[in-house]
Amino acid sequence: MTDTLVRLLTPRQLEAVLLHELAHIVFADCEQVVAMKTFCAMLSDGSLAGSLLASTKQKLKILETGFELTADRVMCHCMPEHWDEILSMFMMLAGGSVGEPLNAPAFLEQLKQADLQVENSIVIASVMKNPHPPIGFRIQQLQSFRQSRALVPHIL
Repeated sequence: MTDTLVRLLTPRQLEAVLLHELAHIVFADCEQVVAMKTFCAMLSDGSLAGSLLASTKQKLKILETGFELTADRVMCHCMPEHWDEILSMFMMLAGGSVGEPLNAPAFLEQLKQADLQVENSIVIASVMKNPHPPIGFRIQQLQSFRQSRALVPHIL
């Protein structure tokens, strides 16, 4: 959480980011990633086949992607009435203009036409050395999550 992020986001958007990060803590995501990276480092000493190392690194990237999507879902689940602010935050993170009206419908239509897929997102994140999947992919996943929640009756 950078100073710039704190200055740019609304209080509700900051709440969303904090919920996302809290989900990582609750699910002990960092500990699992450290364990997998340690395993990868042990494999890189040349004692085991390189294919096993490559497979483990790919599984680590899939795991990291899953952690991010899960934390996003926790955030969305805890703030369902604030979807517009969450979407606006993601659009800002994707490079949208700050302080200008954001055209959410046009942005979402572009995402539909992009036809993003999990495998491509993992490859992109791996090349970028970034554990976060692309913003567009995350928004698509959250939209699917929100739609699936709307179809399921809520039991109190």
